[in-house]
Amino acid sequence: MTVLHAAQDGVGALLRRLSTAHWSLPTPCDGMDVAALARHLVVGERAFVRALGGETYDLEALTAEAEPLTTADLPGAWAGACAALRAAYDACPPDRFVPTPLGDLPRDGVAGVRTLEAVGHGWDLSRATGLPVRLGTADDLAALVPVADRLRVALDAARPGSDAYGTPYVVGPDASALDQVAARLGRDPGWEPPA
Repeated sequence: MTVLHAAQDGVGALLRRLSTAHWSLPTPCDGMDVAALARHLVVGERAFVRALGGETYDLEALTAEAEPLTTADLPGAWAGACAALRAAYDACPPDRFVPTPLGDLPRDGVAGVRTLEAVGHGWDLSRATGLPVRLGTADDLAALVPVADRLRVALDAARPGSDAYGTPYVVGPDASALDQVAARLGRDPGWEPPA
């Protein structure tokens, strides 16, 4: 959970630094500007709060619930969703399997999925805005590379043909640990906002 906390905190710090102009910038995620991506992150945390509590969730309803969030609301909504996820994780019995779009996962598997989501989208937000982001130590991020590979295998098994993460990119051994994780999650390490 320490790595998840670092990633969540890094995304939160970046969201708090955004100016009005940043929120409408395009991101590497097709069809999402910075504000839409921040809402997507909030929805994801809220969905997994319910899943950790043993409830099914309605992704469309959660998305509709987040739609009215203004850009001024989003940093606080993210912080609240992260706090709720941490509390739900702590309250979830360690041996419980949690229903997810990837199939039932152990509690720690959910933490891994949410960590990769925060790291991947933290990278997206950083690239879109040009602002640096710290999502964990280099060692913690390097340890996520094989986790990202396992997530891709699980996603392919649970949702054949899904393009949720796109095609992985190959990066050189000198790429940062963050760029390595992002590339495994289908991010183009050379992505830059359109001119």
